[in-house]
Amino acid sequence: ANNVTYCQDDNAVALTATAAGGQTLQWYTVATGGTATTTAPVPSTATAGTFYYYVSQKDDLTTCESNRDTLTVLINPLPVAPTVADVTYCADEANPSAL
Repeated sequence: ANNVTYCQDDNAVALTATAAGGQTLQWYTVATGGTATTTAPVPSTATAGTFYYYVSQKDDLTTCESNRDTLTVLINPLPVAPTVADVTYCADEANPSAL
């Protein structure tokens, strides 16, 4: 399992982990308990912060499940937009900032 970093509002892709042969990945949004899904989650990037996802693998034959590994998803906040000011010119007036 790999940790990932995004900027806020980026388009995220599904998280990835590699299961051993004969194993199926089990994805969770909580460290213990919860309901597993075999579909890798796509993290939301709407809110900046650090978020955690958990993955285990279940033996396809015995259905025994491993301990969970943690994936950390860091969503970096967007910087503040620059400050701009409107400028008014009269026709044929030289650019005052260029003088």
